[in-house]
Amino acid sequence: MNKHIKSALLIALLSVVTLEAHPGHSLYQASPAHLCSSPDHLIVLALAGAALLLAACFVRRTWRRRVMKSVAVAAIVLSVVLCGLCG
Repeated sequence: MNKHIKSALLIALLSVVTLEAHPGHSLYQASPAHLCSSPDHLIVLALAGAALLLAACFVRRTWRRRVMKSVAVAAIVLSVVLCGLCG
């Protein structure tokens, strides 16, 4: 894989991970119930899953790619389910 593509993917993954769902508190200052019920936080979780799913497409080793895709799909499904339960 090209170094530029790797760099772009790394920047995309890091930017999703460092996103703030909304101002007012950091991730560790909120209760788990708030994190699981706030649509803003669930959107960030879904975006992180989508970024991981995209990154998995560029992994050569099959088992690593499967693990990354499984975690990505789990994050997306969890965010959709939690959003459905709370909304």
